[in-house]
Amino acid sequence: MLLWLIAFIHSLFLKDNDSALIRRGYRKCPDCGEYSRPEAKFCRYCGHNLY
Repeated sequence: MLLWLIAFIHSLFLKDNDSALIRRGYRKCPDCGEYSRPEAKFCRYCGHNLY
């Protein structure tokens, strides 16, 4: 019964994954919105040219 309390407290300390990826240099694809590594030339999900 107290599991929801533990889950709620844990959710308060979670960080936004998108901002962590941007800080690491990942780029967001303008076509599909997925993040790709900084050295990638093409999006691995949709094949869009990232340059």
